[in-house]
Amino acid sequence: MTMLIKNLLLTLSFLSFSHTVTALSLLQDDAVVEETEQKTIILGLLEFPPYAYTEEGSQECIGYVVETSKKIFAQYGYSVKAICAPAIRVYRMIQNGKVDLTVNIRSTKMLRDHVTFIPTPYSKLDLLLISHNHKGDEKQISGIRGFDYHRQREKLVSEGFVFQDTPGSIDAIRMFVRERTRHLITYKRPYKFYLEQNGFDAPADTHIKFLIDLPTFYAVSNKSKHSDSIIDALEDVIKKTHVKQFEDVFPLY
Repeated sequence: MTMLIKNLLLTLSFLSFSHTVTALSLLQDDAVVEETEQKTIILGLLEFPPYAYTEEGSQECIGYVVETSKKIFAQYGYSVKAICAPAIRVYRMIQNGKVDLTVNIRSTKMLRDHVTFIPTPYSKLDLLLISHNHKGDEKQISGIRGFDYHRQREKLVSEGFVFQDTPGSIDAIRMFVRERTRHLITYKRPYKFYLEQNGFDAPADTHIKFLIDLPTFYAVSNKSKHSDSIIDALEDVIKKTHVKQFEDVFPLY
């Protein structure tokens, strides 16, 4: 009887020890997951080649901004997960903190009061108005939904232009190239990228009007749990490299 009690006590002791070890193991696993999550920055970007775009045949978001950001934040112990999405979706993810960081111009209305802009520009963009001389509806213009183009949209609408909005830059360019609109408002780099990638020459019988050059900036979501660390890292990069724009930290072209 005494031996039976001893065996029972030993069994209970072993089960208690096993439960404790399992619990500790689960806590350690949770800590590892939490640490991994804390070390990942979510970068949300508009489909805006060559700066950010989804590689054909995959869902991977690639481009100049993605590569530059990965190299910058790797120096501070962070990995970067990039998401390419339409403008409206990126803005909403920034607003609710599902995305930590993006790159955009300061005048974007849907980002106001939701982000902290890093003062040093990421790069500069040339904004163009490209027009067919005779093809397409005279007042139809293709552009990106959610873009106010630094108030150029408002100006064009006041002049009687009617926007045919698309989810992204390439969609707008494609609409124009296929002569579904007379005009296209676009930034120079995506337009050039589209023509080069498809082996196209610039459409014949068109003319280009330069509108404005605009600086873009890293914009950190005010709801990001990494906001302070992201801002500190980006400010530290500028302090150490003395570059005038982030695009020059790791030149890719």
